[in-house]
Amino acid sequence: MNARIADRLVRLTTAYEDRGFGLCFLHLRNVNGYGWNHKRVYRIYRELELSLRIKPKKRIVREKPEPLAVPESINQVWLMDFMHDQLGDGRNLRLYNALDDFNG
Repeated sequence: MNARIADRLVRLTTAYEDRGFGLCFLHLRNVNGYGWNHKRVYRIYRELELSLRIKPKKRIVREKPEPLAVPESINQVWLMDFMHDQLGDGRNLRLYNALDDFNG
């Protein structure tokens, strides 16, 4: 029985190299109709050393951001925001705020 499971696992992993244990087990169970216990199949899968290599995540090297530009005169940089609140009687209140960023 174990040799039969091992044979099926080896065939599956050679045909589908990117599939791990979970997909192999589901293929054996749902497509081929075998009623084998997942613990037994996993034990044989590990004995055959068929585990996929877990690829490490690549770290993104981030550059330091440029400092924010400080406006030198009025009407150079505007900030805008939408706000919303609810009144006591349940009506919604929506506001559009526009501000000049110059501090003078």
